[in-house]
Amino acid sequence: MCKQSYGYFIIMLVMILGVTACGSTSINNYKSGKTASVKLKQESTGNYRGKEVEKAKNVASADPKPLQNEDFEISYRSHKIDKNTDIKELIHKWGYSEGYDSFNRGYISGNGTYRRWNLSYPNYKDSEIRFVVLSKIEFEGEEPVDGESYLVAVSLENPKFETKRGLKIGDTLGKVLQLYGQPSVITNGSLLYSKNGLHLSINWDTKTEKVNNIFIEYNMEKSVKQQRSADYVDEDAQPDPDLEPYTIQREQSFTT
Repeated sequence: MCKQSYGYFIIMLVMILGVTACGSTSINNYKSGKTASVKLKQESTGNYRGKEVEKAKNVASADPKPLQNEDFEISYRSHKIDKNTDIKELIHKWGYSEGYDSFNRGYISGNGTYRRWNLSYPNYKDSEIRFVVLSKIEFEGEEPVDGESYLVAVSLENPKFETKRGLKIGDTLGKVLQLYGQPSVITNGSLLYSKNGLHLSINWDTKTEKVNNIFIEYNMEKSVKQQRSADYVDEDAQPDPDLEPYTIQREQSFTT
């Protein structure tokens, strides 16, 4: 009887040791697998972050080529727009858009000798692009008309139009810096790039950091010197030769 009990005890002991060994192997295998998974995840994350960091470094260290005069050109209706654009040729091709008369013929300011105004397309109410023009006032009989005229600036107000380097409304501030690099002047909400009297002013929303207006000046200094006036006055008023020239505010340059 004792021998049978002893034998039974030995069999039970062997079975218990076997189960324990299997359990230990399973646990070790699980731990090894878990450790390998964590290690793989860490390696994957490390590689991902490395790529992102490298990409960010490339963007930050991008060195755009120096500005050239052609960087201030744009294209509208397959027509090149630059400092020498003949504004009367544009009017001859495209006419005055809807709203020209009701928006006071695009009037911005005047001093009796010159009239600053904007030519907006496709219309004045929902403008996509505005051409700021300075015209010398002449008379046909008693009727004032625009005489010699030239393009002062262009305001891009729709993402369908872009700069020579591909910047458009809605692009991020990061893209601006990537395309153009360090600006000549930085203000809150505006970056200014200048070259040979040409100026590219990029305005952005300070909350979203996205571009909301692109303003290119072609002959602004010339127009300010010619239009000598301290304040906006009636178009039929006579200029005061003693008044100092004033600086045109960009918001006023394309808002009627």
